[in-house]
Amino acid sequence: MAARHALEGADRWEDTRAALVELFDDAARPDGEGCRFELAYVIVVGEVGR
Repeated sequence: MAARHALEGADRWEDTRAALVELFDDAARPDGEGCRFELAYVIVVGEVGR
């Protein structure tokens, strides 16, 4: 809701919403059981020296 509020204030909500709808439509599974996103990512965990 916060992102929508900020985007509406900048007159960018409709374009952003349309892009999100397209993204999820493209990722929709053919069996109608949700979406599938294949993304590569790295998780980095660091620790500050004591």
